[in-house]
Amino acid sequence: IHHLIIYGTYSLFGVANLIETRGFLTSGSSAIFLLVAVVVEGVLFAGHPVNTVLENRLHLFVVAACFATSMFLAAAMCTKTRSWARAAMFAMCYKGSMFLAIGFAVYPSQVPGFDKEGWQDYMTYLGKDTHE
Repeated sequence: IHHLIIYGTYSLFGVANLIETRGFLTSGSSAIFLLVAVVVEGVLFAGHPVNTVLENRLHLFVVAACFATSMFLAAAMCTKTRSWARAAMFAMCYKGSMFLAIGFAVYPSQVPGFDKEGWQDYMTYLGKDTHE
């Protein structure tokens, strides 16, 4: 349900952005939907239960990125300056690249060219169960 809520709020932002582009919403109103989506994502990641220290750290990074993004978005909406909007876009890109890095770190077997046998040997060497 967490994913549904996160994707749903970002979808609302997308719909609001399309409606704003067509002239049915005032300029900049879709930014409010984006701010709500980022805050919802941060809150859900902050309250999401984790099983490992790695997951805990990854969730902490996502929450920090959401917090930074929401602060930059709020500043951009209040001051109407491009520098804050650029900072918000950078934070969003950072958060997106973080998700890619997290995916490679947590699910390395999904990476093209991944050496599954080598990974299992390495994990066995470390004394860990591979679960794969």
